[in-house]
Amino acid sequence: MDMKPHTSAHATADDDVLVEQSNWMRWYLGAPGTVLGTVVGIVLVVVLKQVPVIYDMTEENSDFAEYFHGVGVLYFRALTCVTIPLAFINVAMCVSDMVASKMKRKLQLLLLTTFTTACALAQGLFWCYLFTGSFDSDGYMAPLANTSAVMAFQCPSLSGDASPATLRQDVATGALVCGSANDTNRTTEIFSFKDFPFSARSTGPRLLSFPSTIDEIKYMVNLVVPNNMASMLMENNVMGVVTVAIMFGIACGLTSRKDRDNRLEDILREFHAIFKTMLSYVIAVTPVAIIPLIAAPLLAHTHTVSADTPRLAAFLGTFLLAATGHCVIVLPLVLLVCTGTNPMRYMALMKEALVYGFSCSSSSKSVPVATRSMDGLAGNRNVARFAASIGTCINKSGGALYVCMALIWTFHNAGLGDQLTFVRLGVVSAVSLVASLAIPPVRTGGVAIVVSLFTFLSGVPITYSYSFLLVAECILDPLATVINLWGNVLVARIISFNSVSSSRS
Repeated sequence: MDMKPHTSAHATADDDVLVEQSNWMRWYLGAPGTVLGTVVGIVLVVVLKQVPVIYDMTEENSDFAEYFHGVGVLYFRALTCVTIPLAFINVAMCVSDMVASKMKRKLQLLLLTTFTTACALAQGLFWCYLFTGSFDSDGYMAPLANTSAVMAFQCPSLSGDASPATLRQDVATGALVCGSANDTNRTTEIFSFKDFPFSARSTGPRLLSFPSTIDEIKYMVNLVVPNNMASMLMENNVMGVVTVAIMFGIACGLTSRKDRDNRLEDILREFHAIFKTMLSYVIAVTPVAIIPLIAAPLLAHTHTVSADTPRLAAFLGTFLLAATGHCVIVLPLVLLVCTGTNPMRYMALMKEALVYGFSCSSSSKSVPVATRSMDGLAGNRNVARFAASIGTCINKSGGALYVCMALIWTFHNAGLGDQLTFVRLGVVSAVSLVASLAIPPVRTGGVAIVVSLFTFLSGVPITYSYSFLLVAECILDPLATVINLWGNVLVARIISFNSVSSSRS
């Protein structure tokens, strides 16, 4: 008797529904969702400006746009709040695994990773130097360089209804008189003095300024070595987080050597899974959050679609030039010199993994595909797998390139390009190299790092430029993932090849 199950048709239909829902969710969370949110934000501005009352409000009240921007800022705050702890756990786990491992070529792995990442940063700086004029926008934030208090005397008033007068000086005679500040004839000027033992404290954002280059370098060193772990986390000090995570990972790895049943590592892995789940919730609202983020600068008249679209396109083109040079010229040359392997054949072998990495925008998901492709090559398979696994955290040349160029573009697009001196560009490069370790291997993971670093480098909180950077990120993130993966498997191939060569000798 044929016992054919009656639920097969229903199961097939349910599977089709799940696949369709998965496809829609992939489109929503990917570039199409971000582009759709951008278009909705632009259309919203056009519709609002058709209402006379709202149009007059946007023209007369500059704070009107801040109401929209405040909603979008909540997204950046949530993104940063979850990303920083996840970065700490991710770096600590990676360092712990490296320290606990018995692999002998750890130093070579670190040196090759640092070298390839530095090459990517050098190319990013070179192309930004050539096309940085295409990033510039009009300045809309005024620096507060002078903090000296300027005091004036208020004259006594016999009438309670009269406006208080100030002590003024007659321009012609120099005599002191009491008069109103609204002196249209300008026969008097305010009598003020600056010899006051206090400094004025501004409640608004202000640009960081340093008396000398040494002071600026000392400021950055203090970020790398924080003196308070609680304030480090509360202020989203990415540099300090990476430093503490490395030390914590070393201690955890040394403990694992003595105790294989290290429960601390198990706790870290559980927290890692929890924070990744939390981050997925934040990422899910990206297409919605970008609507007020795009509308705010357009309503504030600091940005326009016609002016900033070419600037954004120039940024994307510059990043593509740097990425192409790094992936097609620099990295293959490194592979050829170190192993004698044909770079084109190796790239063809990794084609499936690179395409998968571009589609999922996640280094952690694409590394298993890449390691399967490397298993058939000559070399130590275990070393290659371990190097690729560790490289997911430490070998992020694409992430470092993205952070560096995004910081430069944000400075210029915010009208602060003159703040990028040669010394600060060097600081940006060093900071990008260290902060790339903190980028979680998920979509939009680099945005929170850029937001935190820009605040520490400039002293300015979330600017309107991030709104357009978020649009570019949906295109740059897959490219950065491919650069990370290509550099990672290339270094893993070199380590594997050299380990076999040394064992034979």
